Amino acid sequence: MAPPLPILLLLSLRLSSSALLSLRRGSSLSVENPSDVLASPAGAFSAGFFQVGENAYAFAIWYGGPPCTGPSCVPVWMANRGVPVNGKGSRLSLTNNGNLVLSDAGASKAWSSDTVASKAASLQLNDTGNLVLAGENGEALWQSFDFPTDTLLPTQVMKRDTVVISSRSRSNYSGGFYSLCFNDDNVLHLIFNGPTFSSSYWPLPWARPQDLGPGLKRFIYNNSRSAVLDPLGYFLSSDKCQFYSSDYGVVIPRRLTVDPDGNLRLYSLDTATKNWPTFELSDRCGSDVGFVKVLYVDFYGYDYDTIPNTTRDNCQKTCAESCSCRGFQYILSNSLDAYDCFLKIELLNGHNLPSFTGEFHLKVNKSVTFTTDQLERRTRYNCTGIQKEVLDRRYSQKGKNGVVNFMLWFAIAVAAIEILVVFVVWFFFFRNQQDITAANHSYFLAATGFQRFTHDELKKATKNFSQEIGRGAGGFVYRGVLPDNRVAAVKLLNEAITGEADFLAELMDRGKGTNSNFSRIRGTRGYMAPEWVSNLPITAKVDVYSYGIVMLELVTGMNPATSVHSLEVRGDVKHIRLVTWARQKMQESASNPSRVDEMVDPIFRFCGT
Repeated sequence: MAPPLPILLLLSLRLSSSALLSLRRGSSLSVENPSDVLASPAGAFSAGFFQVGENAYAFAIWYGGPPCTGPSCVPVWMANRGVPVNGKGSRLSLTNNGNLVLSDAGASKAWSSDTVASKAASLQLNDTGNLVLAGENGEALWQSFDFPTDTLLPTQVMKRDTVVISSRSRSNYSGGFYSLCFNDDNVLHLIFNGPTFSSSYWPLPWARPQDLGPGLKRFIYNNSRSAVLDPLGYFLSSDKCQFYSSDYGVVIPRRLTVDPDGNLRLYSLDTATKNWPTFELSDRCGSDVGFVKVLYVDFYGYDYDTIPNTTRDNCQKTCAESCSCRGFQYILSNSLDAYDCFLKIELLNGHNLPSFTGEFHLKVNKSVTFTTDQLERRTRYNCTGIQKEVLDRRYSQKGKNGVVNFMLWFAIAVAAIEILVVFVVWFFFFRNQQDITAANHSYFLAATGFQRFTHDELKKATKNFSQEIGRGAGGFVYRGVLPDNRVAAVKLLNEAITGEADFLAELMDRGKGTNSNFSRIRGTRGYMAPEWVSNLPITAKVDVYSYGIVMLELVTGMNPATSVHSLEVRGDVKHIRLVTWARQKMQESASNPSRVDEMVDPIFRFCGT
């Protein structure tokens, strides 16, 4: 690392002329304007829109002035790390009611400080990296130091409710699986909170904090729960967790970060190379390291070197001298006459395996004082009692999107209108169908002279076609009783060769008498009963009348259709029909005994003599 630079060199960082020192109430910063950046008075920090992906931005704080480029540009705080905003139309606004709001392109709220203070005057960025919403008298109404993301800055106090959460990866700045916080035992812990389980992994979960070795022992009898990193590189927690940076004593840019791999690292900015070299909290090689044997534990993969046919001491010596070695596995080789050594660069994919016959030796600091038996007892599963856990049922409600809500309600309204229209159309169509059906029945009766029956009506009349009275080649004939108590014969066809339209046309032809199988002749002129001409009901009497005309023709020998009879009435000649003539003869007085003889054909009179 380059030699420490004086504090004056840090303060000499130039402040961009386009950067703002404060954001007044009613104003905003736009993502589309690169000059919309807040800068601290000495130019140590800047706050503005930081690109986290393609057309994705977050409002962040970083070391140095704008623009944020190069390896030294690392965000130390983000407002919307899990909800990036669009690169068009997004802005950070300090509203008139004192609320700090980050809005997306669609005017939806991506993040808010949730402060409603009429006394809020401006938003300022201090030289410590703290973004402060200040009142009219300079008091802090809201500050970013109370809501860290994955980094603690010098002088930033970590409190009992503070949780520092790692990023998902180096390029994904959303919340990850590792966090630094105070646990219920008043001790500072590193916790893994994965999708399926959660566990504390620092300090050692199988050892009580107060029983750790020299320099690692924690003080659990405290209730302040606070920790802070000072500008010189010294970290102190209320549980007596403390450490110094290797460049302690120089005021340079520093940051304490929970990295995506779950390690807590202290970074110091090398102003010469513009890089952030890490300060390791403890050495992993040399004479201060030792090894603890862990039984029935296998770490699959991540072997950076393999030494075949070697001794345990040689394997341990090689791992102790290598700073990259985290531990080693000592396993009997397949030849069953020698042991192989596997040096681990990472301790991942670890699992308990009772059938594992090898040995795993974990590299630790010599100050860690516990034996293999103690480790085995503390890692053994405890199934003697029922463990109760209170589930956290608190849910965080995200901000509502006005555009989405409007579109949702609009779609619901359109769907309701469509359903209503479909129902109304169906109602009128069904009603019209009923009217059309009734009209068709009436028209069919008037056009054909036949009454139309439905299948259900015929089924009811024949009692479900139960009484058979005959059968033929075309089908069966059943006895039925119509609603007016008339008995009818109903023929059920075996198959319908023609369609309904042809069948109805045939009925209409037969009703009108235009069918080729029927004749329109009702009788011969002179023989027809008067009912046919007078449009009176046709009964069996018309046949009696016609029969009487035939008999009268036989007796008189006259043609009722063509013969005309003339009588002189007062000198006039009157033409009358045969029926009228016969009626007049029969109505003559009894004084004319020859009236019958006058009506009989002379041929019959001659035969009678």
